[in-house]
Amino acid sequence: MVLHRRAVAIRVTLVMCICIVVVVASVLAHSVSARSQQGLRPRSASNQASGVCTSWYVSPGQNPSPQDSRFADVAAISSSDIWAVGSYYMAGVTAYQTLFEHFNGATWSVVPSSNAGSVDNHLQKLAVVSSTDIWAVGSSQSTRANYSTLIEHWDGTQWSIVPSPNGIDPSVENNYLTGVAAVAADDVWAVGYYESVATSTLYSPLIEHWDGTSWTIVDSPAVGSLVTVPTAVTAIAANDVWVVGHYANAGSEVTAPLFENWNGTSWTVVPAANTGWEDSEPQAVTAVSASDIWAVGHGGLTGSFSDQSLAEHWNGTAWSVVPSPNVNSSPAFLLGVTSLGSNDVWAVGYYGVPSPIYREPVIMRWNGSAWTIVTSPNLGTYSNLLSIIALSPTSLWTVGWILAGTGQNQPPQVLIEHYNPRIAIACGAP
Repeated sequence: MVLHRRAVAIRVTLVMCICIVVVVASVLAHSVSARSQQGLRPRSASNQASGVCTSWYVSPGQNPSPQDSRFADVAAISSSDIWAVGSYYMAGVTAYQTLFEHFNGATWSVVPSSNAGSVDNHLQKLAVVSSTDIWAVGSSQSTRANYSTLIEHWDGTQWSIVPSPNGIDPSVENNYLTGVAAVAADDVWAVGYYESVATSTLYSPLIEHWDGTSWTIVDSPAVGSLVTVPTAVTAIAANDVWVVGHYANAGSEVTAPLFENWNGTSWTVVPAANTGWEDSEPQAVTAVSASDIWAVGHGGLTGSFSDQSLAEHWNGTAWSVVPSPNVNSSPAFLLGVTSLGSNDVWAVGYYGVPSPIYREPVIMRWNGSAWTIVTSPNLGTYSNLLSIIALSPTSLWTVGWILAGTGQNQPPQVLIEHYNPRIAIACGAP
């Protein structure tokens, strides 16, 4: 696979759709009542025809812009305190603005936020310390050419911009933050990369740390001579933090998985499993414990130009590839992962359908022995799930964005789905 095609995955700017959730008529009254209590959209009678049951349901979010509104990440403090972030296009200003939405247990609502850039502002990830201490990271653009790091903080009352360093002068090149994780109020990590196209290295790693007072850059290895791109981070303890991503060397144009560990003093590269894969790009990571960590993403098998879902596991000693399914032999991309325990891990993303060309959401679950695909709603032409968070075995949330309706010229809209197996059990789902 050539590098320019993989660069699409680096930015994770993908267009998606959602499908209508259908349920048998015999449980309509029950499900409407249950969903009303959870702030979810009740299913209409017209959606009962197929008799298909699913534990995932679409929850209505707010679209502040009719032109373009989308989510990139979700984080939960409790069932009545959930946040989703992303961006929306502000008509008349020709600029993307930061988007924060909050779920209070009944409804989603837009929360005012700040914008550092006069042209574009995009939020990618969230990290929670407490209900009054939340971080969001991304990038902002004040000229048409270059992006700067963007970090915002919630103090329980408002979102405000906190100064953050850049790996390179924004007047020269671009800087992006793609992940954030918190150990404590004075121990937060943000990761990303910066462009340096004037040199032979196209993308260099950017890792920043919050010590309770300020954000500073922490040195980290640049593994690839062409690109080194951290995409996500998870924090287990002050001396045990993991970064995942990918790298490539000049002249090869193939990507390999990147795993780096913080031991409390420095970042070190940990060998990755890549046998049989020509390209491997982990996009998200979650930790059950120090010896039970999952990274998911996508890649291509040696000799194949078709992307495959990728799942890698850390057992405390080594990383190994664990087989994961694809949908009807279509390319699958995993972009988010969360865990409830060693036998209950969830991943989300999308898979491509070649004819007609569109994308559908994909949700997978690890039961301790195998990854399997879980039925999820799909209501439009393009649908993409980017992030997932678990509150309990009976309550998970996933977000992304869709092109609703038919055709590829529909405006992107926010997508929120909620998992409640009690309704599925009531309608007879296995």
